[in-house]
Amino acid sequence: MLRNVLFASAILSVTGSCSLFAAPKAAEDPAKPAAQQDQAEKATNDQATGDKAAGDKATNESRSNDKSVNERGDKSRDGHSAHDHAKHADHAFATCVALGNQEEVALGQIGTKKAEHEEVKKFAAMLVADHHKYLTKLQKFAPEATKPGYLDATSADTREVRNTDARNTDKNAVQQAAATEQSGADAKIQPTAGTRDGDKDKAHVKMAQVEREVALECLKSSKEKLDSKTGAEFDKCFMGQQIAMHAGMRAKLIVFQRHASPELAEVLAAGQKKTEEHLAMAEEIMKSLDSGSASTTSAKAAKAEKSE
Repeated sequence: MLRNVLFASAILSVTGSCSLFAAPKAAEDPAKPAAQQDQAEKATNDQATGDKAAGDKATNESRSNDKSVNERGDKSRDGHSAHDHAKHADHAFATCVALGNQEEVALGQIGTKKAEHEEVKKFAAMLVADHHKYLTKLQKFAPEATKPGYLDATSADTREVRNTDARNTDKNAVQQAAATEQSGADAKIQPTAGTRDGDKDKAHVKMAQVEREVALECLKSSKEKLDSKTGAEFDKCFMGQQIAMHAGMRAKLIVFQRHASPELAEVLAAGQKKTEEHLAMAEEIMKSLDSGSASTTSAKAAKAEKSE
C-alpha cells in the first residue's frame, strides 16, 4: 500500500515537472517571431529595391538630360556648321565669278582705247558696262571681290581690301575664343568645334586671297599680250581672249549653280545667259575679222599678180 502511494506521488511529481517545463515552451510560440522576422526582412528588401529603382530612375533621367543637352548641342552645331558651309560656298563661288568680271572690265577698258575695228571697239565698251552691272549683283555674296580696284595691285582700294581681309580674320579668331567660354554642357563641346570652325574661316579667307593673286597674274599676262599688238592684230588678239574667257566662265557658272544656294544660283543663271550672249557675239566678230583679213590678203595678191 505504501508502495502504491509512493509510486503515485512519483508519477504526479514527474507529471507536474513536465507541465512546468511544457507551459513556457507553449507560451513562447516560435512560429510568431519567425513570421515577424520574415516581414522585417521583406520590408528591408522592399525598401532596398525601392531605393535601387529610385536610384536607377534618377541615373536614367540624368543620362537622358545629358543626352538631350548633347543632342541639342549637336543639332545647334550641325545647323550652325551647315549654315556656315553654305555661306562659305556661296562666297567662294561669287568671288571666283567676280574675279572673272573684274578681269573683263579691265580688259574691256583697254579694248575701248586700242581697238581699230569699230565692232571690236563697241564690243569692248559693252563688256565694261555689262560686267560692271553684274558685279553689283554679286556684291551681296562677295562684297570685297566686287569693289572697284580689287585687281589693281597698286590702288588704295586694293590695299584696303587686304586690310579688311586681315581684320576679318582677326575678328573670326576673337569670336571663336569668346565661344569657348560659354558655360554648361555646350561649353564642353564648343571649344573643340570652335577651333575647327576658326581654322576653316582662316583657310577660307586664305583661299580667297590666293584666288585674287591668280586673277592678278592672269590679268597681267593678258595685258602684256595686248600691249604687244596694234591695229588689226590687236583686234584679233583681243577677241580671241574674249572667246576663251567667256567659254571658261560659262563652264564655271554651270557647275557653280549645282552647288550654290538657290538665291545665288539664280544670279549665276542670269550670268550664264549674259555670258553666252557675249560669247556668241565674240565668235561672230572674230569671223568677220578673219573674213576681212582673207579679203585683204586676196586683194593684195591679185594686185601683185596684176602688176607683174
